[in-house]
Amino acid sequence: MMIGNRTEGGIQSVQCKSGCHTFRSVKSFTLILLITISEGEFVHLPIPGDKIISCRITLRRYTKEKQSYEKEAADQLKKIEKYQNEGKDELFMRQQTECLKESQLMVPEVQRRLQTAFEELKGIVSEGESNLGETEEYKSAVQILSDAEPHLPKHYAN
Repeated sequence: MMIGNRTEGGIQSVQCKSGCHTFRSVKSFTLILLITISEGEFVHLPIPGDKIISCRITLRRYTKEKQSYEKEAADQLKKIEKYQNEGKDELFMRQQTECLKESQLMVPEVQRRLQTAFEELKGIVSEGESNLGETEEYKSAVQILSDAEPHLPKHYAN
């Protein structure tokens, strides 16, 4: 059985009745559900907010990662053109071309992961629309979905 919440230095903690278990979280417990199974035992069950936050972070990270690889490939292409005009040696040019190929090969892989994360977050948002309503998590997820959409593969149809 839970005996209550207390805050120490911005960290909220919950202690069981027997005092043998203490649960701490930097965030408030709005995203955590503690259920008493038997006296002194708690189970952490994520509610939709936990999953939506995790998916939001993942989708944002993959979007930035894809942009980074595309920028890296474009920059490397400019360098190669510059080095060709300067007449750099063949070995150096092969190394630069290999770097370009590696960056270009990463784009489809990141795009595949981005599409998977997009579909997962979109599913959570559509499922939890009535539950999440106008929460910040929901609004942020919808915004991240719209930001990520242009970075999906061209053949992807919503």
